[in-house]
Amino acid sequence: MRQLLNDKLLLNDVEWMELARELFPGWDGFIQYASKLLTKSKIGSVEVCDEFGSVAFGSLETEQHAWSALLGDKKRSAPTPEEKFTGLLRILVASGFKRVYLLVDEMEDLLLSQRLTSRQRVEYLAALRLLLDKSLKDLGVVLAGVEQAWGRLVSDLPALTGRSSYRILIPRLDKKSAPALVVNFLNTAREPKTDSIEPFAQEAIEAALKPSEAIRRRFIAICYQATEIAADEGLKKISKREVEQASKRLLV
Repeated sequence: MRQLLNDKLLLNDVEWMELARELFPGWDGFIQYASKLLTKSKIGSVEVCDEFGSVAFGSLETEQHAWSALLGDKKRSAPTPEEKFTGLLRILVASGFKRVYLLVDEMEDLLLSQRLTSRQRVEYLAALRLLLDKSLKDLGVVLAGVEQAWGRLVSDLPALTGRSSYRILIPRLDKKSAPALVVNFLNTAREPKTDSIEPFAQEAIEAALKPSEAIRRRFIAICYQATEIAADEGLKKISKREVEQASKRLLV
């Protein structure tokens, strides 16, 4: 038994959990006990703690049910999303995290596209303001998006200007800054590190600026795809042709 439970034989916590379910037939009782401990620790209401206990220790079917309930996919007597979020935050802090950050990424998809109706956009902004107004001690909110999204956000929610601690502006790439990013990208995989853009040609780097819209993440994705194409073809240099092929692959 000691050998079976030796953590050196287990790959990760998920594998340990699966083994524990097989070894201990009274596992449902353990889930209930975990829920009671969470409730006693004042993580949240009984319903919130029941769901978190099922997510953490339940079987696959129980986990799916619990996540559905937490995300509001099932109509049932349950706490509000705000109570669930607060409960999750308390669990993370109790687990040792000193501060938790909520990243709201790619705001442009919600604010500039047609994915949301006017009413949904208003509700989205109201929820965002609620998070900022609450100013939870252990929670930081990070908003990420293109410049146009920030402008639209401030226009629709003027109060945000006074509620944001600071703003980091990451300028778009240009012919001068792009090579430095390529060098950093290459140095993550080569030793010794150098200041050379090889195997990229200068024209290849410049060719990646337009399809990427000079956005760093897209630019690096194109460069990476170009290296894959060059490797598959046995090339030692990456030219404009490989970058254009990479762009087409990513845009398809």
